[in-house]
Amino acid sequence: MRKRYLRGRLISLDRLMRMLAKNPRARWLWSQIKGINGVKYFSEDYGNWTVAQKMFAHWCIFYDSIYESVNRPPDRIIWDDEKLEIWLENEKREVETYGEKNWAKVGALHDIKSAWDYDEVVTFGEE
Repeated sequence: MRKRYLRGRLISLDRLMRMLAKNPRARWLWSQIKGINGVKYFSEDYGNWTVAQKMFAHWCIFYDSIYESVNRPPDRIIWDDEKLEIWLENEKREVETYGEKNWAKVGALHDIKSAWDYDEVVTFGEE
């Protein structure tokens, strides 16, 4: 992995792209073009993007999903990578707990059958 300098420190390209993706200008541009068909973030097609461009797009999508989250964390959490990782783990745990609790309510403990459990299937349509 290539490295870049930041204020006298050597940082990874991935970390640099992550920092750039959190930049307000990059976020604004991403939000403006993400839903428009045919508009490219970079002038080249995706197959010709550099590793840095692909990493940047990945982190833009990642932070876009964080900012659009129903339980969006405060900016101070988003800007701190370690705190954001903790927030993501907590969100994952909550979703799993909620899913387990509700799955039991809907019938995970009951006898649920799918269409594949039956010997006969009825179809509708023209003959």
